[in-house]
Amino acid sequence: MGYARRLMALAGLGLWGLACGAVTFPDPAAFNPRWESANPGTSFSVNLPTAALLGNGSLGAVNGGDGNHKVFVLTRGDLWSCGDFTNGKAENSIGPISFADFNIGPVMRTVSSADTLDLPTATLVTEGTFGKGRVKLQSYVAADEDLFVIAGVSDTDDMWVLRLIAHNQKKSFPIDAGVSSDAFWVKRSTVNLLPKEDPRGWTTNATAAVSALGAELSELAVADGGREARANATIHANKPFAFVVSTNPDRRLTWEALAKIRVAHEAWWKAWWTRSRVALGDTELERFYYGQVYLLGAGVRRGKFPPGLYGIWVTTDQPSWHNDFHMNYNYVGTYYGCFAANRCEIADTLPDPLLAYLPQAVRNAKEILPHLDKCMGRFYKNTRAYLDSRPDVANGIDDAAFYPVALGPWGASAEGAGSHWSQVSDGVFQCAFICTHWEYTLDRVYLKKVWPLLDKTANFFLAWREKEATGEGGYRYNVYDSHWEGSGLQKNSAPALGCVRHLFETLVDVTPVLREIGIDVPASKFAAWKDMHEHLADLPVGDFSINGQKVRMLSGVENADGSANPSGGNAINLESVIPGEVFAFDVTDAFRALATNAVNGNIALGVPRVWTGINQTPKLFATAIRTGYPAQTIIDAFKAHQLRIMQKNFHIHDNVHGVEKIGAMEFIQSMLIQCDHGFIKVFPNWTGADAAFEHLRAKGCFVITSEMKDGKVAYVRVTAEKGGAFRLVDPFGGAVLPQGWTRGQTRNSREPTLERLFQPGETAELGR
Repeated sequence: MGYARRLMALAGLGLWGLACGAVTFPDPAAFNPRWESANPGTSFSVNLPTAALLGNGSLGAVNGGDGNHKVFVLTRGDLWSCGDFTNGKAENSIGPISFADFNIGPVMRTVSSADTLDLPTATLVTEGTFGKGRVKLQSYVAADEDLFVIAGVSDTDDMWVLRLIAHNQKKSFPIDAGVSSDAFWVKRSTVNLLPKEDPRGWTTNATAAVSALGAELSELAVADGGREARANATIHANKPFAFVVSTNPDRRLTWEALAKIRVAHEAWWKAWWTRSRVALGDTELERFYYGQVYLLGAGVRRGKFPPGLYGIWVTTDQPSWHNDFHMNYNYVGTYYGCFAANRCEIADTLPDPLLAYLPQAVRNAKEILPHLDKCMGRFYKNTRAYLDSRPDVANGIDDAAFYPVALGPWGASAEGAGSHWSQVSDGVFQCAFICTHWEYTLDRVYLKKVWPLLDKTANFFLAWREKEATGEGGYRYNVYDSHWEGSGLQKNSAPALGCVRHLFETLVDVTPVLREIGIDVPASKFAAWKDMHEHLADLPVGDFSINGQKVRMLSGVENADGSANPSGGNAINLESVIPGEVFAFDVTDAFRALATNAVNGNIALGVPRVWTGINQTPKLFATAIRTGYPAQTIIDAFKAHQLRIMQKNFHIHDNVHGVEKIGAMEFIQSMLIQCDHGFIKVFPNWTGADAAFEHLRAKGCFVITSEMKDGKVAYVRVTAEKGGAFRLVDPFGGAVLPQGWTRGQTRNSREPTLERLFQPGETAELGR
């Protein structure tokens, strides 16, 4: 079928082949959101809009308009301005800026249509009255290149006014516009606001150029003092047309070329949706889950610019917190669910801003660390007191990396090199997640890429650690960090301990691989890593009063009085679970009680405040599931306190936070599959309701499909992409094992396991 005829159908394709054995997985089309064109949701916001979001990880489009016209706000993830690195809110601050609006208005100024986001094809389908007639439009950002396409058909001859309007909220930033015989364009640029002698500066620019197929453009002109380019478009009854917005003003497409782009677009999204699937028997949870998978695919891509706080959808020149890469959870939070979802490759660019900043991070460790007591006009007495007790770091640390809270692109910090808020864990927080990336992919190319970052972060903590005698010749290493952003240094903060342990455990484990890929790891360095891993302080445990009773629980920091420090509406103490990966299901009953008490400790500070905490969405729910907290309680709380503010575009909108909310999808995956230091468990903390998943990924490059029926696991199918030892907690209860399988048990919980050595690419299935 030719592309013109395909446009006449304009039908959502949906997914095919959804059945897997006896299970039918949801079609994402079942969750297609719908807006009235005159009420499309918020299109402009200092955080994340509530309208439909389209994108390919580089170019974004946000739906908008009213009863007179239709608007697409065009955005880019890499249109960053370079300004003052010490102030995040001033006119000359660093940060991404907005781009342009594509405004489509019929001459009659009558719009009465509805917009449906077709999830399977990432296409906004518009149907209804538009000017003189009725139209059907398909609008999409091409999956494989930076093109925005609006293709459609009308049942009436008509004329529409097309306008490209460059944003210019920062008046000092140049804009340009122009026309040719068959296209019109606008361009927006940034200027380097740093002093000329400052080597950290840069400029960026973006262009949008509109051409047409099947419609005639006329009266092309530049308007509004060069801020706008416009044209009239004549469309013909029942004749397909397309408006193509390209980043290249010289780009022109034929129908045949556009057809290939559309085929490639549909193929990309089909492959994306089938990477993994879940069936939960719960429409609310499935809508949330598949909505986050959509946002992940639209907003984050391999090889593209990594997403700041609001991803690619920045629609203002002053986004909150300058849309930076916030190192203490927000930046990595976006990616929390991508590994188990078998979409690991989108995290490949996560280390890029850290690697670009690494030379400055090394200078920070030497020059900034001694002045950690000051930040943004604040002075931290407890930090100064601790630094004064450590003359060994009075002159900084050599050959080590020390990262600020707010990172920018291209080797810059969004708030300056000294913006650490008394925290030393921002770099290791990222490294812990980078270690998780390795565990899920075993990607040696990736490991070699991130090695300098891991090595210099480890060097920092080898010098920063404090050795404490524990009696009878024993010792432990303590780590001081600001548990809260700006709380001042405290002893053995739980998230810092978790992330540091994850880093050093990984370095010990991968030393043979590092040597195989040509990285020299001297015996002395390996010994130091091993010593750190084996003697790092345990997670602190303390007393906390819950309903008038004392309970023991994992605490936020190791307080001198033995009390616990739960984090309430910001579950920082549980970040030892994610990204620290200190424990999951393989713990003793006593430790499990401490872990679930840790969740209770947060909740006891105020149930609504905790479950609705604006920082909690990707944190508390997933970590609580991994602690073993009752799944149904977590599900009910998520529905009551988080899904109530989920918008039609699937963003959990708290008027502050952005794309890190996507990471909450991990709480669903953690109910279906968990990994714990070489062991894998299916349905580790689930309600027992019928459910299934297909192609979820486990650490070690194992891809797993399983189903629970009538409260029992029916089967487990595993493919070992890279081979190796597979250790599954026995879900069947003593069934006869096929040849090649053996029995074992987990280290701490002593649960029986089914184990097998796989060859690369081999698949096997176990069942009742």
